[in-house]
Amino acid sequence: MRRGLCVAAVACVALIAVCLPASAPAQAPAPQPSFAKGVAKDAAKELLVIGAKAALAEFAPGLLDTVDPTGAALADIKATLVALDAKISSLQSRNEDLASRQLCATHVASLRAIVSDARTKLGELNAAASLPDATARASRIDKLETNLNALNTEQDQLHTTLVDGAISACGLNLQNRMKPFFTSQLAPEVRDWYATYRDTALALLTVRLNLMAYPAPVFGTSKTVTVTTASGAVETQQVPVRVVHFTVEQRQQAIDKVKTFLAREEAQIKPAFPNTESVYLPAQLVFKTQVPFDGLQNGATNNLFKAGWGATVRDSIGCDTLVGIFDALGVGRGRIVRTTLASRGILNVTSPYVYCDRQTTYDLDNSKYESAAHVITYVSKKIGTVLTHPLAGYLDLSQWEYK
Repeated sequence: MRRGLCVAAVACVALIAVCLPASAPAQAPAPQPSFAKGVAKDAAKELLVIGAKAALAEFAPGLLDTVDPTGAALADIKATLVALDAKISSLQSRNEDLASRQLCATHVASLRAIVSDARTKLGELNAAASLPDATARASRIDKLETNLNALNTEQDQLHTTLVDGAISACGLNLQNRMKPFFTSQLAPEVRDWYATYRDTALALLTVRLNLMAYPAPVFGTSKTVTVTTASGAVETQQVPVRVVHFTVEQRQQAIDKVKTFLAREEAQIKPAFPNTESVYLPAQLVFKTQVPFDGLQNGATNNLFKAGWGATVRDSIGCDTLVGIFDALGVGRGRIVRTTLASRGILNVTSPYVYCDRQTTYDLDNSKYESAAHVITYVSKKIGTVLTHPLAGYLDLSQWEYK
């Protein structure tokens, strides 16, 4: 079986498991450290490409018939709910930092209160699991149940904001932060940004399903029950009449609505640009990300050259242009240029030396030109050839870029 992400939800009458099957692994490389800083790495693995494939509807509604009027089964999934809360917290911190430097901050600000409230209500559900007394649990959940209408509204606002502009606006700003390059890093970055709100949606849905299946007290009603106290005495008490106000079909409708929103959100996230290539936008120039050795004696390199790719070993763009592209990284010069080229998915240069024309190499680590003959004879035979192609007539970026 394929492993999926399961968000366990306990209705106060039932244990509900909301399971999302894991999708096929994305083909794009991991988000570059200078952007994502690893915060959302694990979430990205679990949350990629849910959309229409989300099996939210397959949560075994028959379990709703299990009687647990005070939610004792919450204790069984407390760890799962705490983990979801922690994930939202860490992703939210990253998004707040990201938004401070983006025009999409307006959208993020409008979602901030919803993310915070989802965490608060999820925490209240967690807290109920820690209460050993049934009466105390019922009281806690009764109070939480009064927030159901507000939670329904927040769920709608969250998804509407995402599909009506937030995803496209923040995707565009992530794209702009990567300029003057366009690489395969964009899609993982957008998915990491989106993970906060997708987790928030699951948190809201988890709490809402609990409350929709909970036998809430009916105001102004009571009934007489017989209870046995801790001392063994038998007493009669007046308790409110409790009713589950939502049918299984209504709960299913809530699930289906969220499922539809997730599919719409997924459709707005652009597919991953091929990690075999990158683009330098000012010159409209495509690179092969892997920088091979041995010049045109390398069979694969020679085949690409014959197919119309330029090769720096054959003076394709010249030394000044190549070094100018390296300088466009904005990180200075030296070894950091090679590490930055690799981390941003632009070029993977495994040797310090690359041809900038057929007679000259450029030493990236020491920022200097050297004769190719000298390097081959006295230093290293491993000199990279940068492969380039004009963007026009080769790639149409519209399927990958935000506008």
